[in-house]
Amino acid sequence: MELFLADSDDHFSASDDDSIPFSDTSYDLEMQPRSQTHYGGNRTPYDRPGRDRAPPPMCIICGNRPQYSNGSKSYPTCGLTCAAKLREIQTGPSKTSSSNMCVVCHVRPKYSRGGKSYPTCGLTCAAKLNPRSGPVEIIVINGQNSLTDRGPTHNVEEPAETRQESLQRPVAAAYPRILPGITLYASCAGRHPKAETRTFVAGAKHPEVTLHSSAVFVTSWTSNAPSPEVKKVYKIIQKPIYATDYDKYRSILVANEFRRWHGIVRDCDVGSGGNVNTCSSKTCMLCQILQSTFDTARYPGGAIHSSITSDMADKHSRSARQSSSKAMLLVNVAAGRAMKATRSEFRASGGAPRGYDSVEVVGSHNGKSVIEDLIVYTGSAVRPSYLVIYG
Repeated sequence: MELFLADSDDHFSASDDDSIPFSDTSYDLEMQPRSQTHYGGNRTPYDRPGRDRAPPPMCIICGNRPQYSNGSKSYPTCGLTCAAKLREIQTGPSKTSSSNMCVVCHVRPKYSRGGKSYPTCGLTCAAKLNPRSGPVEIIVINGQNSLTDRGPTHNVEEPAETRQESLQRPVAAAYPRILPGITLYASCAGRHPKAETRTFVAGAKHPEVTLHSSAVFVTSWTSNAPSPEVKKVYKIIQKPIYATDYDKYRSILVANEFRRWHGIVRDCDVGSGGNVNTCSSKTCMLCQILQSTFDTARYPGGAIHSSITSDMADKHSRSARQSSSKAMLLVNVAAGRAMKATRSEFRASGGAPRGYDSVEVVGSHNGKSVIEDLIVYTGSAVRPSYLVIYG
């Protein structure tokens, strides 16, 4: 399984989530010409004599390029564009422009979408504004090949699919399915990815739309206890054979698909501390799913449970003793025709009766009747979409 790592902002676009602001204006800065810095021939600022020299200090605005120096004087920025932004910060912009700037970095404008304006320009500044959630590292797990084969990467010379192209792509009757994704860029931190990565995202009616699992995890935590801190989020790309199996199974059912949380047993520390190596333990449910898919033989009675709230799914999550974090999957479930039952009725029934594809276990929450668990009896009915590491 080939794993691609990226910073928290590198694999999100403004379309990822309505509740989290994003701005890719750093990409605009990246593409602007630097009219102030020139190097003779093919030389770069790193080609100067003296291999043992310390690397030059980086621009205090974008953080991407070294500070400009004309040989006798050094400047805090890399060029005219960043110098203008620094000058605006130092002198104080007008009241009108100031009110539209990010309240954290004061460099980029506030993110706005659908007529709604957010206080920050992107995910990085949003995390600084709300330290409780902390920075979330987004890592892409690519399971399209075996553990030893190299996974597909995007050739930087090949133009990435644009948003308009993705919208024009025909959509199959059954959705979501695995579709080529757009190339995304870093936001407020001013860091541009070293190389573009062609990722694949689960597309709905608009293929470029993905889910901000971190925000959903917190908002779906309904317990009175504070929600745990989300440490990392992984986008899971299944091998085509399993993704196709899910699509085929869903296509023969009554249209009834849900996104649910699945608490998982993790015997190793995959996902923690940047570890992206799956283990070979047959009892590590997480790694077994990442390497293939859900298997009813590993679940009591062949029943695969998933919950509408993350705190309910948390009851089923367990990690190795030495780990301070736990793992949870956000899954797509093809429920088909579902039978509603109380927990006692479900235990007495022993499964979904003939003519039903799944069971919705109904309970009471805050005085309201809610579906606590969604239970299916085939691995083809569940597709893992995201892995959340929390604790």
